[in-house]
Amino acid sequence: MQESYDSQDAVPESLREHYVEHKGKFVPKFVVGLLSNRDELLGEVKKTKATLAQYEGVDPEKHKELVKKAEEDERKRNEEAGNYKALQEQLITKHQQEMQGAKGIADKYRLSLEKYLVDAALTQAITSGTAPGVPELLLPHMKQHIKVVEKDGEFSAVVVDAQGNPRIANAKGEPMTLPNLVDEFRQNEIFARCFAAPQIGGSGASNQSRSLGAVRTVKANDHRALSDNLEAIAEGKVVVTNS
Repeated sequence: MQESYDSQDAVPESLREHYVEHKGKFVPKFVVGLLSNRDELLGEVKKTKATLAQYEGVDPEKHKELVKKAEEDERKRNEEAGNYKALQEQLITKHQQEMQGAKGIADKYRLSLEKYLVDAALTQAITSGTAPGVPELLLPHMKQHIKVVEKDGEFSAVVVDAQGNPRIANAKGEPMTLPNLVDEFRQNEIFARCFAAPQIGGSGASNQSRSLGAVRTVKANDHRALSDNLEAIAEGKVVVTNS
């Protein structure tokens, strides 16, 4: 499936119902959804940066000293009035609430970013090549092998083993990539049914049919047929083909 076309006429007629216009190009519908999620996350990041910009020029140490002094003055006044213990409990409770709120917001942004990053990267890897797969079937299983890591403020999706350690792709010690993971699933006897048959000609397709028994086929670009036959594809009763 091509990433984009310059005009609707350029889109193959059999694929037009699966493409929509986005910023002057005709792209697959699922790509528009991923782009929308990305734009939403970027908007939240922009708001966060704008909030942080309000504190530019403020000396953190001096600010802490002023806050500490104000709290000390308040403590003394309440202590003199016999209310120090009550004030202490209020300050502790308020601090805990603020910390929990900040952590909740940070966790929410990180989870949203991780979900977008993993879904987008895996979907791209699954649908690329001459034998694309069905993301709806493969994503839930492949995501179990992915961990998002942060390095120098940058996030990336890494293929890991059952213990959460990065996997190695070959004898050279090179890390396994998402396309490597997709190829591994494509060669798996069960998950191979979730991929279209490669365009190699000859008797390959017929041999596959004989190995699976009497099966029906659906086209890789027929999203409705794929959706209606998800369980049958997973069970091998339906085979996904490119044509």
